[in-house]
Amino acid sequence: MRRSCTTWLWRALAIVPLGFYALTAHRSMGLPDWAVMVEAMRAATMSAAAWNHNLANLCGHVLLFGCPDGSVAAEAVRVVWVSVVPQALAVIVFYLALRARGGTRMPALGSAGAMMTGHAVWWHGTVAENYALSGLLLCASLWLVARDAAPRARATDAAARGRTIAAVFFLAGLSLFNHVQNGVLTLAAILWLASRKRADGDRPRALWDRATLAWSLGALPFLLVLARDLGRDPAVWRAVSGGGFRMLMFDGDAAAGLTRLGHVVLMQFPTPFMLAVVIGAILGLTGRYSSCVVVPSGAIPPERELPDRGVRIWTLAVAWPTLLFCVGYRTWDLFAFALPLLWVAGWWGGGVVDALWRKLDAATGARALFRVALVVLLTWSAAVPPMIYSGIPVAARENRGWFGRRYHAIARQYAWRYDLVGMLTDPWRHDRGSMDAFTRTLLRELPADAWLVDDFSTYYQLRHLQRVEGLRSDLQLIALAPPFLAEHGLTVGQACARLRRAPHGTRLFMVSDAGLCGELAAVLSAHGFAPRPFVMSGGLRIRELLAPGQITHDSTAMVRPP
Repeated sequence: MRRSCTTWLWRALAIVPLGFYALTAHRSMGLPDWAVMVEAMRAATMSAAAWNHNLANLCGHVLLFGCPDGSVAAEAVRVVWVSVVPQALAVIVFYLALRARGGTRMPALGSAGAMMTGHAVWWHGTVAENYALSGLLLCASLWLVARDAAPRARATDAAARGRTIAAVFFLAGLSLFNHVQNGVLTLAAILWLASRKRADGDRPRALWDRATLAWSLGALPFLLVLARDLGRDPAVWRAVSGGGFRMLMFDGDAAAGLTRLGHVVLMQFPTPFMLAVVIGAILGLTGRYSSCVVVPSGAIPPERELPDRGVRIWTLAVAWPTLLFCVGYRTWDLFAFALPLLWVAGWWGGGVVDALWRKLDAATGARALFRVALVVLLTWSAAVPPMIYSGIPVAARENRGWFGRRYHAIARQYAWRYDLVGMLTDPWRHDRGSMDAFTRTLLRELPADAWLVDDFSTYYQLRHLQRVEGLRSDLQLIALAPPFLAEHGLTVGQACARLRRAPHGTRLFMVSDAGLCGELAAVLSAHGFAPRPFVMSGGLRIRELLAPGQITHDSTAMVRPP
C-alpha cells in the first residue's frame, strides 16, 4: 500500500509543469513577434521560410477557432496555450528520458525542475511563441533514444526496437515542419542509427529502410509546402535559409558570440545546477561520457550501466551544430535558437547529478547528510530562479548587479514606453501589461489623421489592433525596417522623403528618438524638422516631429494630448 501511494505521488508531480506554466502565462499582447505569429495562426499560414513555424500555426489556428472577432485580449488568452502545453510536456518527457536509462528518481526530478524554471525554457513556456513545440519534439526524441539504449531494451523483440527507431526518425522529419533549425534532429538521428549498439535480431538494412520511410512520412508536410513554394518562386531557397536574417549569422566574432551564448546559459542556469551543467558540458562536448545517462566514465560500476556510443553521438550531433550556429548569430532572441543546446546541457548536468547521487549510495558514513545537502541544492536550483528573474528589471533601472548592468541601456531606452526588460527577462511577471497599455494609449491619444513612425518595437502590435479591433484606422503607420528586414518597411532615407511630402498640417510622430528613429531624426534635422516630447496619460512619452513652418520658440516644450 505504501509503495502504491508513493508511486501515485510521483505521478501526481507530472501536473506541476502544466500548472506552473499556466499560472505564470503571459495573457496580453506582447512583442512584435506575437502579433506576427497570431496573424499567421489566424490564417493557418504554411511556408517553408525559416521564420515560419507551420506546426505551431496549425495548433494556434485550432485554438483560435471560434475566438470572438474583434478581441485581441481573447486571442492572447488562447494562443499562449500553444506554448504552455508543449513546454509542460517537454519537461515531463525530459524527466522520463533521465529515468529511461536507469537514472535515479530524485536526481532526475531535481534536474527536470531546474530545467522547468530556467529562463529560456520557462519564458518559452509562458509566452505565445513557436519554440515550445520544437522543444517537445527534441525531448521526445531524446527519451526514445535513451530508452532504446537501456539494458532492458536489448531484451525486447526486434520489431519493438524497429518501432522505436521509426519513431525517432518520424519525429525528426516532423520537426522540420515546425522550424528548419530542427534539421539538426535529422542529422542526430542518422548518426545515432549509424553508431547505435545493435542487439540480437537487428537487421541493419531493414532498420535503415524503416527509418527512411518513417522520416519521409514525418517530413512529408514540410516537403509538400517546400515544393509548393518552389513552384511559385524558385528563389525561395533564400527564405528557407534565413532570408535577410543571414546578415546576422556567422559574423565571425567568436569572442563576442561566446559571450552572448554564455549570458544565455547563465540566465538559464543561475543556480548551483550550473556547476553540474558545466562539468557535464565539458565531458559531453569532448565525448568523454560512457553512458546514455551521461554519467562520467568510471563513476558507476560497470555492471550498473552499459555504454552506448549511439546516444552519446546523438547528443553531440544536436549540441555542436547548435553551439557553432549560436556563437555566430547576432540576435536579441538567441535564447530561442539555443534551446536545443540548453536541453542537451540540462541532460548532461542531470547525468552528473545522478552520478554523484549514486556515488553517495555506494559510500558509507555521512551518506544521508550528503544526500540531504544534494536535495537542498536541487530544490534551490528549481525554486530560486523566479526570484532572480523578477529582480532583473529593477536592477536594470538602477544599473546595479551583473544582470542589471547588462540590461540598463535597454531599460533607459524604453523607460517612457513599456517594460521591455521585464518582458525579456522575467517569465513570472513579464512586462506587467505595459506593452498592451502603451499601444492602446497611443491609439487612443494621438490626434486625428496623424502619422506615426515606428521602429518595429510596436508597429506590428498597432497594425494588429487596427485590423482586429478596428481602432484608429485614420492613423497612418510607417515602419522603419532594419537592414535584415528591408522588404518589410522603409529605409531611413525613404521615410525621410515620405515625411517631407506629408500634407500640410499633418501631425508627425515617432515612438522614440533612439536607434533607427534617432537616425531618422538626425536626417530630418538637416531639412529643418525638430522633435519635441509628446506626453500621454500615465507619463508615457513619444516624440512629435515639427515641420520647419511649425517650429516656434517654445516648440520643444512637453505637450499633453487634448
